[in-house]
Order: sequence, then structure tokens, then C-alpha cells
Amino acid sequence: MKKFLFGFILPITVTLLIAGCGNKSNAIPPKPLVDFTPTVHAEYIWDRNIGSGTDGTLDVKLAPNVDGNVIYTSSYDGYISAVNAQTGENIWYTNTHLKLTSSPAISGDFIVAGSLHAKLIALNKDNGKVLWTTDIPSSLFAKPTIADNTIYLQTHDGSISAYDLKTGKQKWNESTSTPDLMLVGNSSPVVFKGLVLAGTSSGSLWGFNQDTGAKQWDNPIALPQSGSQAQQMVDINATPLISGASLYIATFQGNLMSFDTQMGVVNWQKKASVFNNFAIDNKALFVTDASGDVTAYALKTGDILWKKDILEGRKTSAPLYYQGKVFVGDYEGYVHIFDASTGKYLGRVDIGGDGIRAQPAISDGNIIVQTNDGTLAAIKL
Repeated sequence: MKKFLFGFILPITVTLLIAGCGNKSNAIPPKPLVDFTPTVHAEYIWDRNIGSGTDGTLDVKLAPNVDGNVIYTSSYDGYISAVNAQTGENIWYTNTHLKLTSSPAISGDFIVAGSLHAKLIALNKDNGKVLWTTDIPSSLFAKPTIADNTIYLQTHDGSISAYDLKTGKQKWNESTSTPDLMLVGNSSPVVFKGLVLAGTSSGSLWGFNQDTGAKQWDNPIALPQSGSQAQQMVDINATPLISGASLYIATFQGNLMSFDTQMGVVNWQKKASVFNNFAIDNKALFVTDASGDVTAYALKTGDILWKKDILEGRKTSAPLYYQGKVFVGDYEGYVHIFDASTGKYLGRVDIGGDGIRAQPAISDGNIIVQTNDGTLAAIKL
């Protein structure tokens, strides 16, 4: 088994436990909103109820998926919906009668999502007709990955598996080890040069043959430190991001790293505690960390270009980059807007909806957010 070395692993001290990890939370108290004069005008243009959202029972992140002029959503109470991106009007909705816990993935005529109770379902994206349902190894919290008519999943028991997109038939299944204590959630697999890359709850990046599932290599991104089970958590919940010849990956209570996919060496490595997905432009990697801070790292060096702590403790969502701006949701349902080059705080919009955990999306210049209570909303700048 081939193993690439990611370099020396840097330890960090635990600073935060989040709700859902099984221990009493010692989360940082949320900072109050700052008074400021907005320099960007953001207008709330429509909203639509698309179900019960996350139902308030799980720390899941159900994010919208945009395909052309249609926004597709999933909700914990079983609804998958297609919404007109310009008007907010429902095109169709289907009650799957499943407790859906993954964001929907789209490929061709298919829309696919997974459930808390180990089911994967595929619908026709044009009319919402159920095409097939199949059993999967465990709960699915991560958005499915679809490539070459195959669906790749990482379920919460550590299984990495592949399914035929047209039939739902399983092609292969492999297991990774899981610790006794994990965050709610997982990262999505990434398909790259014939490999399925999966960041595990034990802090490693594993690679599997895309066709057979045979394990090819594994790389430790962070190693558990001494202490309680909670202090040893190094889950990879942020989906690895590949841009050009670089792969970016991060762990909870561990490291943020850039890896050269061609040379097989580490570009840079920083201490970090991250469980949200990243955003990127041509100069910077944008990250919201476990404390709620928003940071821009230089792509080539990992140097901090700017860092804002004004959202500390506000349970920030994954960031969205769009046209020189960074958009971040918080636990009260505000969408905050930063200048991507300088970090200047530009504005905010109050969506509400019991908060925003999921990464915003973009559709024809509008910012699309899905709130925890099942409100889908569009913001126009």
C-alpha cells in the first residue's frame, strides 16, 4: 500500500467543543453584532418554505444545490424540492418519507440524497419522480459525490461506498476506522485521477481505486493528542478542495494543509480547527474555524492575509466567495459580507430562520441561503 507523507504533524490545544459531540459544550459565547455603516446594499428579494429544515434535532447542514435556474433542496422531514431561482416559486416537491440528512447532489437527470436511517434515494430532477431507493451502510450526513455515472458516499460508520447512478446498485464498499467520539457530519469524497479521496473521522485522508474500491494509500493530516476523548477528536468534516495542482484539507483540532498533488509534497501547514467547507478565489483560501473566526490564507504560502474575529462564537457557516466578496451565515440567521481582498466588513442581511449552518450558494448573481428551519431565501446585492 502506497503512503504519501504529508510532513510533520503539528499538535494544537483543544479550545472548543461543539454541540453534538457527546460532551457538555464549552463553546465560546457569541459576540454581539457590531455597529457599522454598511458599504454594500443587500436586498432580501424572496423566501420559500421547503420543509422543516433540520428539525432542530441534529447539527446537520442541509445546503441548497443550484443547477441552472433551479435550486434543489432537501429537508429533514423528507421533502426534496425544486424552486425557481428567480421567483422563489415551487416547481415541484416530493415527500420521500425519509429523514433526510444530506444535501442533494445533481447529475444529468438525477438528484440524489441520503437519510439518517441508511437510505439513499434518487429522483428525476425535472419532475421529482422517485426512480429508486437503496440501502447504504449507515447515516449519510455528507453530500453525495457523483462522477462517471457513479455515486460515491462516506457514511457515518466510516464506510466509503460506490453505487450505480441509474440503478442504485452497490458497486463496492470499504471501511475506515472510526473513533468512539465523533462530530455529527462527515466530508464528501472527492474523485481525482482515478482515486476516491475521503477525509476520515480519525484525521486521515484515504485514497481508494475509483473502479474497484481497493485502498491505495492513506495520509495522516492530524494525530489525536493526549487527554479526554473530546480532546482527541481530529475529524475531517470539511470536504477536501482541489484547485489546480493543490489539494486543501483541514481537521477539527488539528491542521489546515495544502498539498501538491503532482510533486507529492506539502506546500504548507498551519494549526487550525475547522469543520466547515472552504471557499476559494485566485489568491486566497477562505475558512471559518471552530471559534467562528473568518480567515483568508494565501494559496501559495498559507500566510494569513486577513482574519476577522467579529463573528467569534456565532457558529458561522462555511463561507461563499462571489465577485470579490465573502458571505458567511451565523446562528441567528444573519448573512455577513466581507471584502475578499481586505476583510473589511461590508454589510449584513437578517434572514432569521433559526440560524444558518449550511454554506450559501450562488444563482445568477443572487446569494441563496437555506436556514435551519427550512426557509430558502435569495439576497440580491
